[in-house]
Amino acid sequence: MNKMDLDYMRRRCDIEITQSKLSPTPPDPLFFEQISIQFHRQKDFKQEILYCERYLGSVQAFYDRQLIEPEVDVRNSAGYKAIVRRLKQAKDLFHACAV
Repeated sequence: MNKMDLDYMRRRCDIEITQSKLSPTPPDPLFFEQISIQFHRQKDFKQEILYCERYLGSVQAFYDRQLIEPEVDVRNSAGYKAIVRRLKQAKDLFHACAV
């Protein structure tokens, strides 16, 4: 994956976060998961952790802003759960490499 692809995915992640602040839908995990996978392949676990945490934090912020409980909770979706697993794995690998 080249730098342009990573830059594109970074911008898409930023757009997802911004749109979730302005719309009635939480951010889509697609680009966060894709960029996390690329950083994992590069063994850049710090960046992988950053993007997983950005996604999870933006989803939590989305639900914190809701005045009523939504009918569907994205935190129960496969995409959300995959990023939670990815975050745990990245943190484990980051700490293993730091030793």
